[in-house]
Amino acid sequence: MGYSKNERVKVKVEFLRMLTNLQVSKEKQTILMSFFESYLQLNDKEEESVMKEVSKLEEAKEVFEIVNPYVERGKRIGREEGRVEGREEGREEGAEQRNIEIACEMLQKGYSMEVISDITKLSIDRIEQLKINKSK
Repeated sequence: MGYSKNERVKVKVEFLRMLTNLQVSKEKQTILMSFFESYLQLNDKEEESVMKEVSKLEEAKEVFEIVNPYVERGKRIGREEGRVEGREEGREEGAEQRNIEIACEMLQKGYSMEVISDITKLSIDRIEQLKINKSK
């Protein structure tokens, strides 16, 4: 919505204060918090301002029990990094598997291990293992 920077911080602080006064279960707090954060996403600097303002409230302890945005942000960043890392690992594993398949085909066609290694970038030892496993 069209809140100014200062209003955005105030809106979240007030929301957190009201959420503590509702006295609902942790599950409902989580649902309400998720809804609110999808509606009003604050940047890191604004979140820091929220935490400073919340610490001044009488209900500060209760508010901090509801949510710690740094923990939530850490979880979100961790998930994003995990996805990126997972994709990279998947690509690497896929490329290696493809190189193994190519090496096996080249072994069947009688290419030398040096040529296979040069093309697939697999080590001679790895190609020897493939050759041994294939002959079993």
